[in-house]
Amino acid sequence: MRTTGRVAVVLGLAVAALLFVSAPAYSQDFSDIDAAEKVFEDFASGVAGALPLNSSIGLNWSSAHIGQVLGFPPRFGIGLTMGATTLPYSALGSAVDDLGASDLKDVPFAEVLGLPIAGYTVDARIGGFILPFDVGLKVGGIPANTSVPVPGLGTVDMDYLLVGGDVRYRVVEERGPLPTVSVGVGFNYLRGKIGIDGVLGDVTIQSVETSEGTVDVLLEDPSLEFEWSSRVLDFKVQASKDILILTPYLGLGASYAWSEAGGGVRTRLNVDGGTEEQRQAVIDEFDQFDTDGFSVASNVQGFGLRTFGGFSVNVLIARLDFTLMYDFLGQNIGATTGARIQL
Repeated sequence: MRTTGRVAVVLGLAVAALLFVSAPAYSQDFSDIDAAEKVFEDFASGVAGALPLNSSIGLNWSSAHIGQVLGFPPRFGIGLTMGATTLPYSALGSAVDDLGASDLKDVPFAEVLGLPIAGYTVDARIGGFILPFDVGLKVGGIPANTSVPVPGLGTVDMDYLLVGGDVRYRVVEERGPLPTVSVGVGFNYLRGKIGIDGVLGDVTIQSVETSEGTVDVLLEDPSLEFEWSSRVLDFKVQASKDILILTPYLGLGASYAWSEAGGGVRTRLNVDGGTEEQRQAVIDEFDQFDTDGFSVASNVQGFGLRTFGGFSVNVLIARLDFTLMYDFLGQNIGATTGARIQL
């Protein structure tokens, strides 16, 4: 298996795969176009609120400030972070029921802790010069349309990208009982997509009214697709303290996100018992339809407020980080672990 495929399996990548692990293929009828739209609008509004916390995966290093690049030794580091944040189960409740995946309630702790959205980044940070600041960069990704075999689902197509950076400025230097304290600002971009074949059977959207008459739209054995993206402006304050081989830390972050999420079913669009003119009228008169199926997207903007903290274990120049995160507004949680080399 290619490296990117192995990474994708480790990530599990996103909510949608978990949603339909237990959903057998069967014919799905929607009473009208509004009912079909609601499924994906529910997904969009639910997942969009969880994206800012997910975009904060990476660069949550234990040291509130790593030092100066012109010092001795010069201060810099590089490592890998992996983890997941959650989406509240309630945010997808109706979408789960409407698409016949209500068995998801049997997934351990799903209704209590939520559904995981995984992620990873390669992180790098370098100390500043003259002034006490440092700069961090992160990137994680899976090439678009990477196909991965997933037990119970067959082949799943995935796309994932998380890039970001921050600048932190030390406002308090560690001395005696005082911790190091820094303030920072950063920007993250997150994108994800997942496509699953063979989980829905045929899909019929009934009573679509066009200028050529009312028709039922038929989508034969479509792939199920979800996608999301978010641009996040992030501010944070962090305190840390070196205690022997440990560095405990605690922080508070505030963000504003511009997010888009949605999904659809992709296959050739047909009309049940209709004409080619009626089929073309559906495509021409409704933004939700094109020649390849049905899709809906929603834009969501809003604030996020989170706390994060944990500790690192430090052995010579090696650091092993453990971090927990909690979003007060979305009531989402997250956890990451990271390993790095830091001078």
